[in-house]
Amino acid sequence: MTKSFKSAIASFALIAGILSAVHASVRPGPAQAGKSLQDPKAARILRNFQAGRKVLIQTSASQPVMQDFDEAEQLFASGDLDGALTRLEAALKREARRSTFRVIWSAYDRIAEDYDKFDRYVSFMQNLVNAYPNVPDVRAALASAYGVKAANLQKTNPAAMKDVIRYGNLSVDQLDVALAIDPENFMARLGRAITNSYSPTGLAAAEEDFDKLLSIQVLRKNPWYPYYMVYYYYGDALKRGDSLTRAREVVTLGLHYYPVNEDLKRLLDEVNKLIASR
Repeated sequence: MTKSFKSAIASFALIAGILSAVHASVRPGPAQAGKSLQDPKAARILRNFQAGRKVLIQTSASQPVMQDFDEAEQLFASGDLDGALTRLEAALKREARRSTFRVIWSAYDRIAEDYDKFDRYVSFMQNLVNAYPNVPDVRAALASAYGVKAANLQKTNPAAMKDVIRYGNLSVDQLDVALAIDPENFMARLGRAITNSYSPTGLAAAEEDFDKLLSIQVLRKNPWYPYYMVYYYYGDALKRGDSLTRAREVVTLGLHYYPVNEDLKRLLDEVNKLIASR
């Protein structure tokens, strides 16, 4: 297997990870996990719950959704992973057509990915797409489920490469469908750009998606999205493609809007060192 192909497979997992960074700028208070879940993953997920609740309150989420979300957090903290996922699934069904879907999906994705609930993740999102075939965020969620399934198979069962490729292709297919429905869907556009950027023949397509995202400046002002990632992953793709001057331009622009972002600072330093070494 080529290095670039391994990177492409790994990037499927990034599609899921992108969403979990939506609330990275929120600073919730300390979380206390139940005795059965005293580990760093649990603490991170509980912080995600706390940040998500703040957003749900700000957006006036319905009482049933708030109840499902709060019960899911309590069940997770007590160690009942399946119970937590069940409550989140109820909330996802209620909010499938609303922007709050992304908040609930973030919590669901982290539990499913961190605690190896891949098959349940795929099955639930497949059913949700069947119920809401024209909702791009639901399509992007299914792409995420396929992506983490592919990445996990590649990590735990390299012999199952046919399945790795199949799930990877299914992930990209869902992103394509989501963008056909809504060309400005942030999660689908960024997920596809990142995935294509790791393909030996996909950099041009990736640049097209990144440029499209940069042209939709209204997204940068939307608190729902971790927009700094556009500059970071675009700059990283250009660096890997040896377009160093353009990479520096993109990352520098990102730092204009996000001057304290450590990822962008580190990437700019890497690019500058490469340019200086030429």
